[in-house]
Amino acid sequence: MRPGLGKKLLLMAGACGLALLVAEAFLRGELCRRAGEEEFARVAERFRANPLSVRPKRQPPLTGISAVRRARGGEGINAQGFRGPGVSPTKPADTLRVVCLGGSSVYGTANSNVQNTWPARLQAVLSATRPVEVLNGGVPGFQAMQSVGRFETVFAPLHCDVAILCNLFNDIITSRTERLGLLGGDRAVDPLEGWMPQLLSHSALGMLMLSSSLDVGGVWDDDGDPSSADGTSFLRPVPPTIQEHEKLRERTVDAHELDVRRPGSGLDRCFYPQDLREYVATLERFVDAAQAAGCVPVLCVEPLSLDPRALEASWTARPDVLKTYFPSADVFADVYGRYAAAMQELATRRGVLLFDAQARMARPPDIFFDVVHLTDAGSQVFAEQLAQQLLTLDRVAGTR
Repeated sequence: MRPGLGKKLLLMAGACGLALLVAEAFLRGELCRRAGEEEFARVAERFRANPLSVRPKRQPPLTGISAVRRARGGEGINAQGFRGPGVSPTKPADTLRVVCLGGSSVYGTANSNVQNTWPARLQAVLSATRPVEVLNGGVPGFQAMQSVGRFETVFAPLHCDVAILCNLFNDIITSRTERLGLLGGDRAVDPLEGWMPQLLSHSALGMLMLSSSLDVGGVWDDDGDPSSADGTSFLRPVPPTIQEHEKLRERTVDAHELDVRRPGSGLDRCFYPQDLREYVATLERFVDAAQAAGCVPVLCVEPLSLDPRALEASWTARPDVLKTYFPSADVFADVYGRYAAAMQELATRRGVLLFDAQARMARPPDIFFDVVHLTDAGSQVFAEQLAQQLLTLDRVAGTR
């Protein structure tokens, strides 16, 4: 060995080691910040149970609903890209124009026709006092960020007076399913196994390397073939059959029994602070975009057909998918409550109207088709109670 070569190699190794230590320290702080945790050990524990937990939530594409899509009964999407009759680009001076944004509960997936969606019923209720146009901007499966992007591109140019964002349930469900990998690909993401992944999971660099190898694709396919089996599906098909996908979800639940067994782990793994922060940032963006367009923003907590805290004993027997995504009724209720509380806090801080339909809406029999979709009768109840809240706004009441 040449004189001094060993010393140079030692110095180089030391410099590389120092650089790795600095990078590790920085990445540990970044992962703690992203996960809303103070201790890196908590981030590592969560990661070992769910490798997707350290990855930023995938931002959904800001696509619009396909013009060839048809609602039940053959009623379709107008040339302006939303459900129901089109409107003039120039709003009549004496007309109140309202846009409703959200997912399938706004679109009216469970309603018999477009006239019985709650945006259409809202127009009928408000029209008793003045000319009103209520635009149905709902798209099945849309999360809040997609709805806000849709408002900015499609509805802001239409000079709406009021914009209502009713998007909460999809964000919660998508956050949970994406973290489990259930709808992100053809297979679920299992907890890490083997001594090498377990060893790497103690390092922030190792976590990022392991998580980057996970294949997580898209959930919603807006440009797919609308001629699905029932004519209404907006989900990308999961090959080879839906039945096998259902079995896969059941196996995933079995593989994640630690959600229930370890105290606190169910909530820890079902609720992700970073996802809630992104959701609140999206609400802020909506308020800013609406006000910039000269529009009054309104936030809405979607109503559910159930009181989750009253269903703990029967949770595992539920016929819907909630039991797959959440280990208990209390966990689901807690997560839903956190999102609703965050919306309430933002509405108070920004001085915008909040309609908490989950807390305030009356629930006569047969108004829900399932856990979140309203029947025709439910659309009428929702519209009447929302109208009462909107009439507290000067813009809606007819004063400026």
